[in-house]
Amino acid sequence: MDMHTHEGAAHDPVCGMTVDPNAGKPSYAHGAHTYYFCSDGCRLKFAADPERYLNKQGEPEPVDEVPEGVRNL
Repeated sequence: MDMHTHEGAAHDPVCGMTVDPNAGKPSYAHGAHTYYFCSDGCRLKFAADPERYLNKQGEPEPVDEVPEGVRNL
């Protein structure tokens, strides 16, 4: 079983959403794996730079600055 799938479900490597690979959602083959996405937007981001999303090891991307009006707790 691919590390990006779990009992009939896949995880979008860009946003982390759970995706049903049988629901006709966008997919992208990279290396020996097929990755599934919640939207064409996530698929396009992944296709532009797959290693960025495959090497993040489940960690959220760091935020350099907190947008104005957002409380940082």
